[in-house]
Amino acid sequence: MTVRRGGSSGIGKSKQSERNVDVRSRGLVGVGNNGTVNNGNPYRAISLAFAIMVLIGTALLMLPISRTGTQPWPDGGYVAAAGPSIGTGAPFTTALFTAMSASCVTGLIVVDTATYWSGVGQFVIMILLQIGGLGTMTLASFVAVYVKRKLTVRQRMQAAASVSSLTMDDMRSMLGRVLRIAVVLQAVGALLLTMRLWFTYEYSLTDALWFGLFHASSAYNNAGFALYTDSLMGFDHDTVFLTIIAVLIALGGLGFPVIMELLRDGKAKSMNAKIVLLMTGTLITLGSIFIALLEWNNPSTLGGMSPYYKIVNAIFSSISPRTAGFNSIDLNHMHPSTWFGTDFLMYIGGAPASTAGGVKVTTILVIAMIAWSQVRGEPDVNIGRKRLSQAVQSQVITLVGFSMALIALSTMLMMVLTPFDLNRSLFEVVSAFGTVGLTTGITPNLPVSAQFLIILLMFVGRLGPITLATSLALKSRPRAFRYPEDRPLIG
Repeated sequence: MTVRRGGSSGIGKSKQSERNVDVRSRGLVGVGNNGTVNNGNPYRAISLAFAIMVLIGTALLMLPISRTGTQPWPDGGYVAAAGPSIGTGAPFTTALFTAMSASCVTGLIVVDTATYWSGVGQFVIMILLQIGGLGTMTLASFVAVYVKRKLTVRQRMQAAASVSSLTMDDMRSMLGRVLRIAVVLQAVGALLLTMRLWFTYEYSLTDALWFGLFHASSAYNNAGFALYTDSLMGFDHDTVFLTIIAVLIALGGLGFPVIMELLRDGKAKSMNAKIVLLMTGTLITLGSIFIALLEWNNPSTLGGMSPYYKIVNAIFSSISPRTAGFNSIDLNHMHPSTWFGTDFLMYIGGAPASTAGGVKVTTILVIAMIAWSQVRGEPDVNIGRKRLSQAVQSQVITLVGFSMALIALSTMLMMVLTPFDLNRSLFEVVSAFGTVGLTTGITPNLPVSAQFLIILLMFVGRLGPITLATSLALKSRPRAFRYPEDRPLIG
């Protein structure tokens, strides 16, 4: 083996002391002899806080005042439920599934949001999706700053560019900017939707305000909850309404660092912002073309529309899977090939530190660039005029491998627990993991065991990529030696 030798003992102690001071000066706890932080990893606190929020939401939705007392769906049908209930309130599993879906800004539902939940229940759902969307985005930015503070000077300089040079010192102002941007964008979206519903569809002013506010919140936070039994299928010929929703989805999916950079500089300068904008535009374009080609003549989806509305709904159906969960056409009657293509859009999701889920667009581009460099035989992975660190490459490969293994295992379990085939089971699993909320219509028909599987997937899908990426960044254990190099046969 090859032994790595350090410098002189005096230099080593000086660097060690400097690192300890650097960590202590920032208020981090548990500094060990090697200068690392033993306690206070943020992803543990995030997971705990998130679980508490879901339990509180579950308790509120179980109250009799939160439901209308009607059947789960207007057309009837049995919905599996288990656990206690409070009077005439929702059963435990129904409330838990809905609270988890709202908190994870997913949108999968076992009961009809429009008719099953009362105004109070719908308000609770809106609050949960607001906290889940904005809270996760804010916490993701916090985690990025936390990790940046633990790296070396050079690594911190590189990380600063990826989070728009945020620091712990301006965290309070950063949180204020996040909230201001979210409030302004949702307020504008709610106003536009309210005017559309009031003037065009002759809603009363109070109904127009409530529906406008709810759907603007759901769209910006990429939640996919709708106050209509058929989601947004009733607006498949309303370009204005669908455009407002689509723009809110896209803005929420860009991520706070990208939005701040665009507002500050007027253009994308960092590698992160450039990747996000490039991948977002590319995926929307390719997804729209893909869906339009496969569904163009399908009489149950786009086939009965004029060419103009076919294009409008194809674009909307490409934006929504990343990862809002609204649908303007009937997904239940889509071609299985379209489902499979939509699986990829749901898996990818949006940008880091955004309200969207998935493994993120930056992850997919990095994987593509790693493969491209290998094909060309280049020793380094370059994006533009920047070289990608080996640590980032390892983190991306681990994240993708973990997520794909989880999806494969969960799909097999779904097929064991339910009578549904591979296409529908895979679609449901990817939708839950990507916190999308689209379904081929099987969610209300899931047994309780499968509901718990979806609940777990939503939880892992929302917090898993953040916590896994954070833990990988925090775990740096250099060895004093290296084994001899060797390689197995590949391919």
